[in-house]
Amino acid sequence: MITAVIAQNTRGVARVEPVSATMIRTQLDNLLGDVAIDAVKIGMVASREVAETLAAGLIARRPRWIVLDPVMVAKSGDRLVDDAGLAAVRDIRYRWLT
Repeated sequence: MITAVIAQNTRGVARVEPVSATMIRTQLDNLLGDVAIDAVKIGMVASREVAETLAAGLIARRPRWIVLDPVMVAKSGDRLVDDAGLAAVRDIRYRWLT
């Protein structure tokens, strides 16, 4: 599932553009409504809106295993997530654990 589009080259990241919450929710509903998915791995979460959308969709469907392995920094050292997105991932992770 696509959560962001990144414009980068070997020297760095020029721009990170999160996919809209509507598109992410549509992707989630489409995939999770089609086949039984037992495990989900979460990678890049570029913004709070993306994090909240992923959380809402996954909480509604409750796959058995969720691996949170957020990609936050490109190999060039450029950040791929804004401060609000980082805080949202941390907050949502704690909500899931309690």
